[in-house]
Formats: sequence, C-alpha cells, structure tokens
Amino acid sequence: MDEEEGKEMEKWVEVERAIMEEEKWMRRKERRKEGERGTPVMEEINRRHPIVKWAQRSDKIYLTVELPDAKDVNLKLEPEGKFNFSANKDGVSYEVDLELFDKVNTKESKFNIGTRSIGYVIKKAEKKWWSRLLKGEGKPPAFLKVDWDKWIDEEDENEKAKDDMDFSKKSKKKKRKPRQKGKPLQQIMRKLKLNCISKT
Repeated sequence: MDEEEGKEMEKWVEVERAIMEEEKWMRRKERRKEGERGTPVMEEINRRHPIVKWAQRSDKIYLTVELPDAKDVNLKLEPEGKFNFSANKDGVSYEVDLELFDKVNTKESKFNIGTRSIGYVIKKAEKKWWSRLLKGEGKPPAFLKVDWDKWIDEEDENEKAKDDMDFSKKSKKKKRKPRQKGKPLQQIMRKLKLNCISKT
C-alpha cells in the first residue's frame, strides 16, 4: 500500500466516523422528542405512581390512592410516619412511598380498599395541624395532590367545634304526644278537636 492509498483510507475512516457520530446525534435527538411527546417508556415510568390525594384535620390525615380495579394491594404504615403502597393493574406495578410529616397512631388508623380507590384514614400521634404532608421540604411529587372534596382549613374546623359546643343554637325537638287509643269515630273527632262530642 503506497502513501496515496493510505491517505485515501484515512479519509474513508474519517467519513465513516462522521456518519456514525451523525447517526448517534440523530438518535439522541429523536429520543428527546419522544420523551417530550410521552413515549410508551416515559408513560410506563409515569404510570408507576398513581394519583394520591390528601386532606387533614387536627387529629387525622385522609389519604386516597386513585387506582381503579387494583389487584394485590399492599399497605404498610409505620409509627414513625412511613407509608408504603403497592398494587398491580393490567400487569403494571404501582408503588407509593411517603414519609409523613410526623408520627402516627397505626392502631387507630383504618383503610378501605374499594373498586375505584383505596382510602386510608391515618390517626395522628399528636393532635395538631401539620404545615405539610411530607417530612421533606421542597416541591412535593407530581402524583401528590390536595383532596379539595375533603379539605377544610384549621379556622373552619375550630369554628365547627365552637358551633358543636354551643347548645343554644341547637333546635329543640318537640315531644310528640302519645296516641290515644279508641274507636275510629272517636279518633276522627279528636283530630277535629271535637272531644266534647266524641265523649257523649
């Protein structure tokens, strides 16, 4: 192989390298575009966390996991405030791991697995309002949302408690008079306030 053929060969190698680099760059660009559109791979990642809604009272937390027709549901709640959920649906695994703001009472907490969602009423270890649901500060995960159907503010709960204690506002129920037994004609007369006639 002479010098001229060697130079020609090096040019071809460089051209092939350039083509390979171009193809790699195009593939990366395509992947980025697919990621923005939401490819099946991206959707698979997003689907692994179901929507979780939450609301609170001074003594409890309401958690609702929205996952219709979930199978093999596993729930775990620890006194330190760690909440774990896992389930399957249509061959896809779903998981939620949350570290709650404060300690909880696991014995008095209750859950219900329904066909549309999984509800968990978590009893707080200490009766107080939490400033947020999760222990960690910063932006909460995208799948975690406020349950506006159950949400009330601390002031609203305090007002409701005051109303419940104010007995003057409660309406007094009228006591019903016991029915007097008698003949049908006498009952009709009594209804018409004609007791004096019915007695004769």
